[in-house]
Amino acid sequence: MTKFTISDDVPFVQAWNVPKTLAELQYPEDGVHRQHTENLHRLALEEEVSTGHIILHDSHSKRPTERTYIGFTDLMSADDFIRFAAKASIIIVPESNPSLPEAPSEHVKPVSRLAAQDETSLEELRRPKSNIIEIPVGTKLIEVRYIPTWIAEILSPVPDVMPQLSDLEKEIPQAEAGPSKIERLTDADARLLGKITNFFDIPPNMTQAHYATVHDTFMAAPDKPAWNLVPTFRDYNLEARIEQVIIKRAHFELLENAMKSGALQIYTKHHVPAKRIDPSCFVTIEAARVYLASIGFELREIDADPAGDVVVMRSSRQ
Repeated sequence: MTKFTISDDVPFVQAWNVPKTLAELQYPEDGVHRQHTENLHRLALEEEVSTGHIILHDSHSKRPTERTYIGFTDLMSADDFIRFAAKASIIIVPESNPSLPEAPSEHVKPVSRLAAQDETSLEELRRPKSNIIEIPVGTKLIEVRYIPTWIAEILSPVPDVMPQLSDLEKEIPQAEAGPSKIERLTDADARLLGKITNFFDIPPNMTQAHYATVHDTFMAAPDKPAWNLVPTFRDYNLEARIEQVIIKRAHFELLENAMKSGALQIYTKHHVPAKRIDPSCFVTIEAARVYLASIGFELREIDADPAGDVVVMRSSRQ
């Protein structure tokens, strides 16, 4: 677990910079892991904001806002920042009380990226399986904040696969001081690599763990050439999650436009027409069905026991 301190006189932090800050704290020297981690933190923070677990504040008045997506100038409280960091096993403590607290009960679980067990192509894994959103029979109200989330999960399914090798180049050290030169592997380079590693045709879907065995064999070979290998991996899981964030933001805006134009009636938690969408807003089942049908989705009731009048939807992948 990583521990850092924060000044006692900092009541707010800039929300947009939080993912980058946490990634830099975790990987100050590793640019590749730092960027990957920043993307994951940003996805997690977007989810916390969109579901109302973290409230954004106006940068001028410092008052809470009802925004459900992060703007460049939005603020979040230092307390929310500390709690969010703790979920990533980063402990932020006040300078006046730097004692390390106990580990939080909840941690961000590592993203599962197990290799596919069948021959289904990645394109097939990324293709939407259905346009159906299911809710329990008898549901009367639906929380608006979940509509963009489930649309995003339908349109951008997250494939359960590891990052895979997408390109392999060589790094040529330079005699003079300066950056190394990166070039494509020639046919002769590929033949030499195959001779050393016994991989004459490296599969494009090679995982990082599989590639590590090839790399270690190459580096330990007595006849290793002067150049080094430079792999590029494509993270299909992360790409899908980033696309989900983009889709969610677009559909939040679409919902707001429908509300402002009168095409969709959205209500506040006090059951009065809403002027802005916040995490507690809801729509009736009838209005949700008409709205979703207008953008190509079917709202289907299934035989299940609802938890209450207001439900969280789930997408059908059958």
